[in-house]
Amino acid sequence: MFENICSDKLFDKQIVWFTTRPTLSSCMLNTWFVWIPCLFMWLYIPNLLYKYIIGRTGVNKNVIKWNLYNISRLFVAIVSTGILIAMLALSLCRKYQWSDSPSTAYIIAVAIQTITRLALCFVFFVHRLSGITTNGWIWLYLLLDTILSGLSLATYATQDILYNYEFILYCIKFALTKIATIIPTLTPTYGPNILFVPNRAHPMHRV
Repeated sequence: MFENICSDKLFDKQIVWFTTRPTLSSCMLNTWFVWIPCLFMWLYIPNLLYKYIIGRTGVNKNVIKWNLYNISRLFVAIVSTGILIAMLALSLCRKYQWSDSPSTAYIIAVAIQTITRLALCFVFFVHRLSGITTNGWIWLYLLLDTILSGLSLATYATQDILYNYEFILYCIKFALTKIATIIPTLTPTYGPNILFVPNRAHPMHRV
């Protein structure tokens, strides 16, 4: 399977164990290092949509006001999505317009990451409408993406795999992912400002 989309082996012992400078194959970087973090995002989305639809049909419509926290994380997600769209466009140009063609695994990896970041923007927006400030699934996705992207970045820095402009875009994407991972830890302890609250009777109200 992986041999059909990759330009090298998924796990090459020669470059991992039997060398003084161990590294990872580009196939590993473009498959498992991308698919595993994205899987956490796509496993969470059905649950989010179910709870959002149920919540919207009830009386609890806790919409959080726009504040520095939710604006900053949505902004970071949108910018990182734009970076990935640029990387995808460049990879398609390399394949269909230029003489140097990247591996199919690389194009698929960038496409999956782009769609996942678009989904992250949607999740952040729905979180605001649902009164959710942060979520463990999303934080785990961002944490795994940061760790595995860091390992990929270290490999790209020592191996001639990406062009200079692709490497720069990847560095920017990595930095934005790291920022998005840190932002949930900066959530105000006093809680979000609720725009709409459930219609409940005042405790001192007499019928």
